[in-house]
Amino acid sequence: MKTHGLISCLLITILTIFLAGCTNVKYAPELLEVETFIRAKPDSALRLLQQFNTMYYPKQDKALYYMLLTQAEDKCYVKHQSDSLISISVDYFRHSGDDLHLARALYLNGRVKYDEGDHAHAAELYVKARDVAEGGADYNIQYLICSHLGSIYYENHLADKSLESYTKAERFAELSRDSISMSYANSYIGRAYVLQEEFGKSIAAYLQGIEIAEQISQTRCLRLGLSELSAVYRQVSCYQKSLECLRRIQQLPDYESNDNSSIHFKIGDSYRLMGKTDSAVVYLEKALHSSSINTRSAAQESLTYLYEGLENYEESMKYNKMYLASRDSIRKIGNLQQVAKVEVQHLNEKMGIKQFKTTRALFLLLLILILITTVFVVLYRRIGKKKRESDFAREQSRNQIESLKIVMAEKEMDIQRSRDKISQLRKQMSLLNINIEKEKSKLERLTQDNEKLQEEKDGISEQLEANKQDIDALNCSLKSIESEKKRYLEEIEQLKQKVIEKETVIAESQDRLSEQLKELEKYQQEWSELSVPIKTFTSEEAKVILKRIKKMSNLADIDAENIIALLQSIDCQYTERIWRKNPNLKKGDLKICCLLKAGFSQKEIMELLDLKEDAMNKRMQRLKSRLSLKKKWSKNELEQYISSF
Repeated sequence: MKTHGLISCLLITILTIFLAGCTNVKYAPELLEVETFIRAKPDSALRLLQQFNTMYYPKQDKALYYMLLTQAEDKCYVKHQSDSLISISVDYFRHSGDDLHLARALYLNGRVKYDEGDHAHAAELYVKARDVAEGGADYNIQYLICSHLGSIYYENHLADKSLESYTKAERFAELSRDSISMSYANSYIGRAYVLQEEFGKSIAAYLQGIEIAEQISQTRCLRLGLSELSAVYRQVSCYQKSLECLRRIQQLPDYESNDNSSIHFKIGDSYRLMGKTDSAVVYLEKALHSSSINTRSAAQESLTYLYEGLENYEESMKYNKMYLASRDSIRKIGNLQQVAKVEVQHLNEKMGIKQFKTTRALFLLLLILILITTVFVVLYRRIGKKKRESDFAREQSRNQIESLKIVMAEKEMDIQRSRDKISQLRKQMSLLNINIEKEKSKLERLTQDNEKLQEEKDGISEQLEANKQDIDALNCSLKSIESEKKRYLEEIEQLKQKVIEKETVIAESQDRLSEQLKELEKYQQEWSELSVPIKTFTSEEAKVILKRIKKMSNLADIDAENIIALLQSIDCQYTERIWRKNPNLKKGDLKICCLLKAGFSQKEIMELLDLKEDAMNKRMQRLKSRLSLKKKWSKNELEQYISSF
């Protein structure tokens, strides 16, 4: 009788140990009801949850309530301030064995950490949530985890990991048959391809996401896809297509109700790249008022390059300083190496948890074996069969050792697999270090460029001092001009009287004009007589003819080749001297040099060569660049240089 009582006690103890973690937790019905519609109506769920009195809730209901409250706030775009409530939910679900709620609680804890600016901790929580939710049927939470984890990798320029997470997010969106999530996932995949510089795949992914958003009339998805697609088109120099995407965003019904500073930046940057500086300045200055530091930084950088191209170095330096300050602030927010270590840390923690579970299982197994052995020892002592008891115990010990060997072998295999994963992650860490070195070299080059701009600023400051002195001199001359103004007023009165006298002179001028017309006809007749080969003229004759040509009113009828031939008569080795000094000159450049040497102005050369003003300016720019590529020519310096040969 005593033996049966002892056996019953032992069996009850064993059952208690096995059933301790199998309790079916029941939650408050009102919380379960809120959980059913929180995704579809988060604002209603938030108002309802705020009315609940949680003072007398048990531990499991408080854990669920805090998780639902955090989820509702996240869905309603309320910025999280503290993780104290959601941490309670995470701790409870971790110990209760409720993996479905644990995955969601870990994800929401990551969202809170992200809002607090702790991106590395947020990534660690997302990875844990992904592992807990893996293999489950809640595809929506798995989509959210993978998409937000991919966003953190994307922000830290981890292209491969970002693409892997976004691809998983798209697969879960398809499994959940959620068109909105599918549209977002395709746009996110387009982001990852941009990091890998595979712009063709990126554009295809964005177009797929935009097509889905248009089919379901989802403006938020459409706005995201069009905005980021315009940036990709700018990177591949398709500026017109980029502007078309941005104009489509401006046509959306909710355009005026959103913060459009990023759109203003993209429009302004597109205009800058297209050379439309006035339009670019208008939109980029609007983008400077953005609440996003990344948008402000990008606008400041774009304005730096714009004013540098306009040679307005003072404005360029101003925006460059603003850009450098914004970039330093952005660097304080993100930590690339810390985020990259999250996967490694999580694998190490996973190994530790697995080892703990293995140790606990061994301990339970040993406890059960000890209890069974104790039962058999008591039975054998009762019936007095000591020899059989020792043999049986020896056999049980052998079985125990074999089972332990099997467990140890499996444990060694798990450790080896974990080591392989750690070695792979170390290789990835080495690649990340190489990328960091490249970024450092880029930073050094930017620092050198900044020093050069500083030197240019010093030069501009010296020029400003000289200009100030000129302004003082002009102020002095202005005073003298005011004194002369009075004298001129007196002279005007005298000139009014002379006007009457000049009217009599006009008649005489008309007579002289008729004589000049006759003389012009004479010049034209003389020019027609110049059909004789020009090279037969002497140097003195050629000079006289050139003077007469300059006096003619209509130069369009004169052949420029004849004028060049006259110059050759005056100086036969001119073209040879200038060509030896500047061998890059073409035949058209030498023709312009000869006409400038002959004393013709650019306007007269345009008339002689039958050129428009734009074409003449382009020829003069090419001539200057071939004479000296790096030199900046001042006014009349080119004519003086050409006349010096």
